[in-house]
Amino acid sequence: MAIDKARLDYYKNYDYPKHAYTFFHNKFTRVHLLDGKTFSGYLIKEYTYEILLIVNRKSKDSDTINAEGRIMIPKHSIKYVENNIKAKSK
Repeated sequence: MAIDKARLDYYKNYDYPKHAYTFFHNKFTRVHLLDGKTFSGYLIKEYTYEILLIVNRKSKDSDTINAEGRIMIPKHSIKYVENNIKAKSK
């Protein structure tokens, strides 16, 4: 997907928050760790040294989701974080 000039101008003039993790608060987020593991869930809270992620848990022998879990991830172990941006309709 190519980003057009209007979209680049939007990002250029955007009022960015003080803390970058604010972009991911209460949104479905994928967190990639330095050891190669990936967690997907909702980033609920960001602390000084950790982030709190709410994830769906599956039992080992089944594909059904049977519990909701919290994961505290140290920031120093994060390689990068990503989520999708919904395109605004014209």
